[in-house]
Amino acid sequence: TLATEITEESGGHIDVVVITHGDSDHYNLVLPLLKRLTDATIGNVFYGTARTGRFDEVLKTLERHCPFVTPFGPSETDYDPASGTWGSFWSTGVAGNMVNLRLLVANIPCTTYLASGTNATRDYRFNTQSAVVGIEWNDAWMIAAGDATANTFAAINDILDGIQPLNVQMLTMPHHGAFRTTYALVRTPTGFVGDGDTAFARAVVERFVGLLRPRTISVSASIKTYRHPSLTAVEQFARFTDPAPLWSDPETPGRHFVSMYLDRIITPDGATPQWPETKRYATTETATNIYPTLYFLNDPYNQGAPGRKRSRDGDGADAVIYLQRYVCPPLGSAQIRGVTPTVDVTTGMSWYFTYTANGVLTVSDAPNPLHTDPTTTRLRPVEREAPVGVTTGAGRLTRAAALAVPARREEVPA
Repeated sequence: TLATEITEESGGHIDVVVITHGDSDHYNLVLPLLKRLTDATIGNVFYGTARTGRFDEVLKTLERHCPFVTPFGPSETDYDPASGTWGSFWSTGVAGNMVNLRLLVANIPCTTYLASGTNATRDYRFNTQSAVVGIEWNDAWMIAAGDATANTFAAINDILDGIQPLNVQMLTMPHHGAFRTTYALVRTPTGFVGDGDTAFARAVVERFVGLLRPRTISVSASIKTYRHPSLTAVEQFARFTDPAPLWSDPETPGRHFVSMYLDRIITPDGATPQWPETKRYATTETATNIYPTLYFLNDPYNQGAPGRKRSRDGDGADAVIYLQRYVCPPLGSAQIRGVTPTVDVTTGMSWYFTYTANGVLTVSDAPNPLHTDPTTTRLRPVEREAPVGVTTGAGRLTRAAALAVPARREEVPA
């Protein structure tokens, strides 16, 4: 377990905790973890959004283990336009092996980019204010986007436009790939104009992904009424990923599956029956570097006969596809080989992204057949030859290599 790993590797010490914002699915591991680590010490805690309700209670618990619980400020960023350089709100301080946490942005007012007079919902405000954090090492970035919305993207575009491009190896899909918050930039009293998917909103998303150009994208997802990740959103984010596949399923060599909410038809032109016949969760195959924790649903990617009830796609409709395979856009929506997997492919998948000192990115998996509703993606810390006096183990920086030397906060001692 995570508690066991922390105990074995650091004696119960956690260098830094970052909570992007005050939605429970972004902090609900904290209390169970601290119940197991009753004597845990934490060097620093940073968080986005206001302290309210249960989130405030969680932060109070963290304060019993950490003397420095620090909020990000309004519209805060670690980029300094005057010098054209990035600061950091936390770093390991290990010479020759520096890991920096850099704040792209946090606590953006949701009215900044919405139409004038918009009355955004509480959830939308919280998501827009989500901190977007980069983990930077050896000039490579892995970016955790929290539940950032199109408003957050627009603010980041303003910061990144015209500066040295970031070397982004992995990006977490903002807000689990939700359609509405990805494209909600124009709103009226009766709802989102064009359901949020306006040409202006799509241009903002295109600019955001184009500026970051992540080689890989991780999607924390499960079957929910929120209907994410959205195929429409995932397709647009996938446009700039590495064109060379970095991973294929070891259970079905050469293949890579994704499960999403298919919110549009992807059947090749002229093919019948159309698929999906209704908007629904389903599994397709892809050659893009998209890695969702909701990996494989049994239907319709199986040998099911027409008319057989689907059991795990959330809508209970009759199956109409028999031995047909579809590739997920943006690869042209072409039919692909009709080879049926003969193994029990796992529903849930945890992903590890490893970046080495010589610039090699690898993606590996940890199938979890018992985890049918996955919600997390794990990052494997980068590997590098250890500096003198520092040891490493199992690809993870040890406590000795990860002592906090804050780069900016005056209230935290060096």
